[in-house]
Amino acid sequence: MTEFNYNDYLIPFDSKNEFDLSEKQQKELLLNSITFRKKNTVSKTILEHDLAIIGINENRNTENKGSEKGPDAVRSELYRLFSPGNINIIDLGNLKTGKTVKDTYSAICDVIYNLLLNELAIILLGGSKDIII
Repeated sequence: MTEFNYNDYLIPFDSKNEFDLSEKQQKELLLNSITFRKKNTVSKTILEHDLAIIGINENRNTENKGSEKGPDAVRSELYRLFSPGNINIIDLGNLKTGKTVKDTYSAICDVIYNLLLNELAIILLGGSKDIII
């Protein structure tokens, strides 16, 4: 079986640019307990986690223009919450927007299928209702 290549589907989230917190503030926050996928992260490392977070920047089938900024806006607040404790979380980044909306549907299906096949729980951030529901 070939290894699933997350780089084909996802753009890593740059956590360093989103948060203006001191090191002391970050210590107890969810931000500090999340692994952020880098471009060279291999599938095996991803599958060592319990929960995957994926942002979806697609907004072509919604009247809520600007919703493509939603995933990063949610992250900027979510990661300021206190850490729930002993759970291995990985932020896989944002889904690459497909050439067409159907391409985006196909990509999110591929990623979700692979994660579920490997028993990871998934949280999707953003996206229009036709994707999330």
